[in-house]
Amino acid sequence: MKRNHLILLALIAVVLGVIYFLRQETAEESTAADTLLLPAEFSSDNVYSVRLEKDGKSITLERSAKGWQVKERAGYPADYNKLRELFVALCDARAARELTLDDAQAASLELTPESGAVSVTLSDRDGKELRRLLFGKLYEKAGSAPAAADPFGMGGGMGASGRYLRLADGRSVLVSKTFSEVDSAAPEWLDQEFFQVSGLKRAVLRKNGKTEWELAEQGSPAALAPTGTVPAGKEVDTGKVDSFKSAFSWLRFSDVAKASAPGKEVPELELTDADNFVYLLRPVAGKDGKCSVQIAVRYDGPVTRKAGKDEKKEEKEKLDKEFAKTRTENLEKVKTLNERLSGWAYQVDQSVLENAELKRDSFFREKPKPAEEKKDDSAAPVAAQTGK
Repeated sequence: MKRNHLILLALIAVVLGVIYFLRQETAEESTAADTLLLPAEFSSDNVYSVRLEKDGKSITLERSAKGWQVKERAGYPADYNKLRELFVALCDARAARELTLDDAQAASLELTPESGAVSVTLSDRDGKELRRLLFGKLYEKAGSAPAAADPFGMGGGMGASGRYLRLADGRSVLVSKTFSEVDSAAPEWLDQEFFQVSGLKRAVLRKNGKTEWELAEQGSPAALAPTGTVPAGKEVDTGKVDSFKSAFSWLRFSDVAKASAPGKEVPELELTDADNFVYLLRPVAGKDGKCSVQIAVRYDGPVTRKAGKDEKKEEKEKLDKEFAKTRTENLEKVKTLNERLSGWAYQVDQSVLENAELKRDSFFREKPKPAEEKKDDSAAPVAAQTGK
């Protein structure tokens, strides 16, 4: 056989080999793409517990008649939207690639509990395990930004484009989702619905039943100012008043705990908003130096509507009906708020505690001194001439 024929046959063999390899690769990718993380018939409606574990730490989300709750926070309501996103991602995600790993390789990808995997266990109403998945290391494409540290110590990152997982049947896969929800710390699973004091029109600080100071609307447009006599040589510090108002315009909390009975020396800060909702805040400094606040709400709006001078009967009936409806809605809002807020101590920013301990003098500043009048020395030369 001629040499050229041998070369041609060798080239044909190489081409056939490449085609075979590509077909095998395509078949493997197709199989991986069809690999679901959860069975097709799986339904989140059957899940009553989600337990996340890593390095001996755990977070348990439990479903009850009141909804989803965080066990490690004494059953405080959980962020259901966050949990739903996790369920949707688990049901929709498919493996981009299946992996064959030995023990050392699995450990390097954090796919074992000992190497730092996040174990997520889904259980039913009776506590029976439905599925257990291990979430390993984040996958980052070459050249992407490094993964940032997360508060739960689970390795979340902005540069990641996927994640390594170990399925319930033991298979290891790569998925083109990061599942950032499983890296959340316990406080990040809390329902963040809170309250806000919109349009503050009155504030009173009391200690042991004694009023320390009061801010109230004065003038038009409305401006909060300390009631009572302004100290001599001072004026209201509007910047301080505005700072106080903004501190409560949109309160947020970072953690919760069961509330204990407040001490006798605890200040009580009463805030009344533009809609006559009154919020009673009892700030308490914890042992760790963090500020927690207990909250109670009431509605202090008018009980009856004052009719206008020239109101007709039909108009009066309509306005009375609207007034009664609004009052009922406001009372219902108070009930809902108290049911959710009472019994809890909310960890808030330190500024809340600082504002609740302000002295009345803090709202005043020194009056600017009037500019001194310049002496008129224009007549001096004349006087000097006259003296000759």
